[in-house]
Amino acid sequence: MAIFIDTGPFVAVRNRQDKNHVRAIRLMQDALLGKYGTVYTSDYIIDEIITTAFARTQRHDIAVNAGIFVIESKRIVKLHGRR
Repeated sequence: MAIFIDTGPFVAVRNRQDKNHVRAIRLMQDALLGKYGTVYTSDYIIDEIITTAFARTQRHDIAVNAGIFVIESKRIVKLHGRR
């Protein structure tokens, strides 16, 4: 079993003003504990997380934090597109 996480939940986890913030935290905790199997995302999604977080909050710190959260996580497998 595995799960691919797109932009929305990652942004909601780091944005306390997001209407899905609390739900996203619960889902992310379950995912990172392995409840849904291996967690995947992609380098394209990481780019989108940073851009979307900044666009929604206008806060550089939240955008950077959202990106770092994914990049540094050892429990999230990052897939890379062809270059």
